[in-house]
Amino acid sequence: MATYWVKTAADGGNDGNAGTEALPWLTPVYAFANSGDGDDIYVNAGDYEITGGASQGLFMNPATAVDWIAVGTVTFKAAAANTLRDLRLI
Repeated sequence: MATYWVKTAADGGNDGNAGTEALPWLTPVYAFANSGDGDDIYVNAGDYEITGGASQGLFMNPATAVDWIAVGTVTFKAAAANTLRDLRLI
């Protein structure tokens, strides 16, 4: 079990980072694709656009159970109407 962090670009988020609190990832889709069953993903406050094919299973993939932990108010915004509705975590 591992712990990962996602933060906005303004807070240092970059998908080229290691996913730690000090070097967080930028996108929830990247975090999901690079996490495993039982991992925790902390998401700092902000709005995050959800794009790409991985967004289809972001919250509904029964093979990968991760815990999403909001640090403040987090909104996952759908990039396209057919992928995911906006989701707010508080």
